[in-house]
Amino acid sequence: MDDAVPIPSGGLKKYLSVLAHRNFRLLWLAQVCAKLSENFLNFALVILLFQVTNSTFLVSVLVALVSIPPILFSAGAGVFADSYNRKKIMLATNFLRLLLVVPVLVSWQEPSFLLGSAFVLAVFAQFFSPAEVASIPTLVPKEQLFTANAFYQFTGYAAFLLGYSLAGPSLHRLGEGSTLLISLGLYALAVILVAFLPNLNAHLLKLSQIELAVHRSYRQFWQRLLEGVRFIRQHPVVLFIIIQVGVLFAIEKSFISLAPSFSQNLLRFNVEELSLFLIVPTGIGAFVGAIVANAVRGKFQKDHLISFGMVLDGIALFFLAFITQIVDFGVGLGLSAAVALKTFVVMMAFLSGFADPFIIISAQTAIHELVPNEDRGRVFGVLYTVINTMSIVPVLIIGALTTRGIAIQAIVVGLGLVILAAAVIGVVYYRGHHLGREAPTTPSLIAPDRVGAARDTPSRNKFGTGSRAGGDV
Repeated sequence: MDDAVPIPSGGLKKYLSVLAHRNFRLLWLAQVCAKLSENFLNFALVILLFQVTNSTFLVSVLVALVSIPPILFSAGAGVFADSYNRKKIMLATNFLRLLLVVPVLVSWQEPSFLLGSAFVLAVFAQFFSPAEVASIPTLVPKEQLFTANAFYQFTGYAAFLLGYSLAGPSLHRLGEGSTLLISLGLYALAVILVAFLPNLNAHLLKLSQIELAVHRSYRQFWQRLLEGVRFIRQHPVVLFIIIQVGVLFAIEKSFISLAPSFSQNLLRFNVEELSLFLIVPTGIGAFVGAIVANAVRGKFQKDHLISFGMVLDGIALFFLAFITQIVDFGVGLGLSAAVALKTFVVMMAFLSGFADPFIIISAQTAIHELVPNEDRGRVFGVLYTVINTMSIVPVLIIGALTTRGIAIQAIVVGLGLVILAAAVIGVVYYRGHHLGREAPTTPSLIAPDRVGAARDTPSRNKFGTGSRAGGDV
């Protein structure tokens, strides 16, 4: 076991000090490998499907299929995350995803197989995510929770950046087989890293044997699921956060379904240029956004950070739709059309990436603070269900609209306006429901691998919910 690690007073050392906690470090590295493989493989499947079929509609179907498993399984996966050892859940799901990459290696030319594989991979992912995210507060002290979430989101975006940026060049230069082998190897590393984690089962201490055996009784499983839903219904602020994040992800998934067609038909980008000028700046923006969000966390309330990020995201999408007019303006200033186009795309992609950490880090930290350990898996399971339920319909509608000749610019304008509307509603709502700001951190005297046992035991009432752990809601 590690010795107690004091938290540095400020700067980059304070941000990186969360990695001094060995078990968080293992979880973080496992997340990097799993998320990198997931993003790398997902975008590779999108590109392969588009290359094989040249159909934006089928790409939209793939994105929609990936959204179905969270709707069907996320809430149930949250029940399992609150009822079983979370380490074993993460171990099993990464291993199953590793195995599934093998048949994809030999059948990637079949569109139906690509669609089916994307669906099954998404099923396994649903059981990994609630167990993973719910474990974070048990591995770091409370005063480092915002920083841990900032680090977690930063590395998540870094995995997105690398995964989506490298998928195209890898397919172009290494070929389909080598690209898929890279994904397989990353899942294997994630399995190894999770294997070194301690048993993540502190949340099971308050449960009876009947509650633990949810797999033996449909009634018990359903009761545990309804307890999580009941908790959210009794905490309207948690519900509002879930809906607001759901809107964000619905819009972003809708844009991802448009990305191949948007870049090829409007921007005239090839696969490598799509990664270089759209995906890479988004990831770099997210990296900078995560650093800045963590730096200002003590100066602004979390609800203000969420609203700020929503506005920036909406502006980026809204103005991206006017790319033709912006390029003409740039040409009028003496720039070449190519330089004006790429400069503006990079700026808007960076702005969108920069905005997301303000929303997601603040929202996730608020949920961690407001939800007790034994309920977190189910709450995050419901969050993933809501996110994907809200995204599947617009993704399919957008696919249908593009086949009917509706201008891509008009669709993107609509997406930007939806996010801006959600931001305005959030500003109004949060006037009476502040999420609080992060207090200045103080040196931790708790051993890094025992922080969960020292603080994560909120009281429970007759509804099976816990007392609030943070925020001034």
